[in-house]
Amino acid sequence: MKGLLIKDLKLLLGQKRFYSLVLGLGILFMITYENPSMGVGYITMLLTIFTLNTISYDEFDNGMSFLLTLPIHRKTYVKEKYVFSGLIAVFAAVSSSVLAILFGTITNKTFDVGEVVATGATMVVMSLLILAVTLPLLIKFGAEKGRMAMFAAFGMVGLAVFVMVKLFSGTDVSGIMAFVLALDMKLMVLMGVFVLIMVIFASYFICVRIISKKEY
Repeated sequence: MKGLLIKDLKLLLGQKRFYSLVLGLGILFMITYENPSMGVGYITMLLTIFTLNTISYDEFDNGMSFLLTLPIHRKTYVKEKYVFSGLIAVFAAVSSSVLAILFGTITNKTFDVGEVVATGATMVVMSLLILAVTLPLLIKFGAEKGRMAMFAAFGMVGLAVFVMVKLFSGTDVSGIMAFVLALDMKLMVLMGVFVLIMVIFASYFICVRIISKKEY
């Protein structure tokens, strides 16, 4: 797996202009907006999602056919994608949070450090959830068709949410909201982490099943 991690890191380092642009816009958000947390969310989400482009590079010019001739198991390839994306997500969240606190302090803004850290952690969770849904689609259909399937899937989810909002628009949900707000925050965090782990594991096994049957 170490070799695959180095490969993907070198692929991403080849896009220095893109990262400079993302970092520059993120810092601009931190300086211009009253709450520097927006820059944290922007940098973390964009850099994490951009790791999916490594699959496009792997498939370019029959690259997967060559890659799988090396002493690399298909399970290891899939596992590396999740590990690499997770590492980038955590690195982006930590580094952008530090920058947000630094620039917020320099510009004398009134902000909550805890909120900045919470934003970074939340964006890591959201990014990993998106990756858990997207990676099986990209491995199944390929980078190009996978993106179309991804947009279609998120479109269906958005449509389902819209329909549910319309259906329950006249329903009194105050009891549900009171129940949620009454829950212990630590319990909610633990439940969220548990759900995230289960989703990632399910996504991983789906990817392994797909790539095991796929011919390159």
